[in-house]
Amino acid sequence: MNNVITVQQIKMAHCNGLFNLRNNPDVYRWFKNPKSISQQEHKSWLKNIVKLDSDLHLVALILDLCIGVAHLSEVSPHYISISVDPRYQNQKIGSILLDTLITNARFRSIPKVYAEINRNNRGSLALFQKHGFKKIPFMADGAGKGFEIFELSLS
Repeated sequence: MNNVITVQQIKMAHCNGLFNLRNNPDVYRWFKNPKSISQQEHKSWLKNIVKLDSDLHLVALILDLCIGVAHLSEVSPHYISISVDPRYQNQKIGSILLDTLITNARFRSIPKVYAEINRNNRGSLALFQKHGFKKIPFMADGAGKGFEIFELSLS
């Protein structure tokens, strides 16, 4: 069976799917704050994202199933964050989300984007490097312990 993947802006209708993805231990183990969050914390965060009505906050879906999420911070420095359900990893979902965010960032004339990646997350490291991101020295605010910062120039 060939599943059709759609990418769209995040909406409140995606709340439960995003919550389940966010609280999957195989997903959050790569975060700077590797722990689950409450439904209330998640809903509060999601309401703020939806208010932005931005093409810089995306969800990947198969039918109504949330299989991935991607964000690009609205302010500089513009950090990208991508999470893909482990059952759907290695199926180009991360690439689809990353390509879409890069396209949207270029459209907005954002000059550079960054990713802060757990140095043990080989899949994420490979994804960003494949898309042209280069490891850079830590910026003024520094990376978290065990994390590397990567940069992609869009100009």
